[in-house]
Amino acid sequence: MNLKQFEFVTFQNDDKLIEKLNIDNIVIFGHSLGGYVALAFAEKYEHKLLGLGLILSTALPDTEEKKQKRRQDIDAISVRGTQSYVRKLIPKLFAASNMEKMKTEISTLIEVGLRMNAEGMRGILEGMQLRPNRSHVLANASYPILLVAGAEDQIVSPTETFSVAPEELTYSTFHYPHIL
Repeated sequence: MNLKQFEFVTFQNDDKLIEKLNIDNIVIFGHSLGGYVALAFAEKYEHKLLGLGLILSTALPDTEEKKQKRRQDIDAISVRGTQSYVRKLIPKLFAASNMEKMKTEISTLIEVGLRMNAEGMRGILEGMQLRPNRSHVLANASYPILLVAGAEDQIVSPTETFSVAPEELTYSTFHYPHIL
């Protein structure tokens, strides 16, 4: 796989599938990485959407700092495999206040993550690094949008989630605790 040509979301055959299934009214939710996919879908199929939800995700592209970190992670996975990356990432998916009481779940998810294919993991990181700014999808939406952020989220800050929301909305809503 040539990671430089990795396409994060293609939707090459979705037109045919949506037509065949006769789907016209779609509400799509995406959690984290799934939020990036949901936004790409919303950008292409706005005319079919009745609603969009982003859960612990963002319409913003990676900052240069995050892109550099992803490049380092891709290189490290290429050289040393997935173990170190998975063991470092999975605990960040949980609120710090829940780490102790959810240590069994964290261990289970680490075991699952260690079974992931290194090439696929590098491809996902490359795709996230290359994703465009899709703030316009949220700003111009003609349908309802639900944005869910976690005050203790270590991956996507509430500010990133609510990047296109009015300032007063951001302060009144992101005090909800992280889901996990």
